[in-house]
Amino acid sequence: MTQSIYEETVLDGLGFLCEVYQDYCNKHGLPLVSADEQDWNELTPSQRVWIQQFQLLWDAEQDK
Repeated sequence: MTQSIYEETVLDGLGFLCEVYQDYCNKHGLPLVSADEQDWNELTPSQRVWIQQFQLLWDAEQDK
């Protein structure tokens, strides 16, 4: 049985997080580099918090 794109995205947590991160970067005019490569001096305080929280989610997903 073939899975729908939605099911594949849900089942692929890291792929889903990649999409979320790319969307966030695009909406906030940030470069599409790894979260740990973002220039902290160029980020607003709320962007720093968002990226730190994103990194926690990413690490938790990788640890599964």
